[in-house]
Amino acid sequence: RLRVDDNAGGIDPRLLERIFEPFFTTKPIGLGTGLGLSVSYGIIDNMGGRLSVSNTEHGARFCVELPVVAG
Repeated sequence: RLRVDDNAGGIDPRLLERIFEPFFTTKPIGLGTGLGLSVSYGIIDNMGGRLSVSNTEHGARFCVELPVVAG
């Protein structure tokens, strides 16, 4: 499990359910494709893991959880 927190105030709660959708962005036209989080979500999902986001008291929290692979 890898958790990354920021202190930038968080993500509008109305946007949290859409944040991993392809082409979803809050940036102005021409300043983002809205693919970064969607691609990341797909890669982690294909590895059997989970990518999630939530808000904390100070900002956003992204959590990457990957399965342990015995080798």
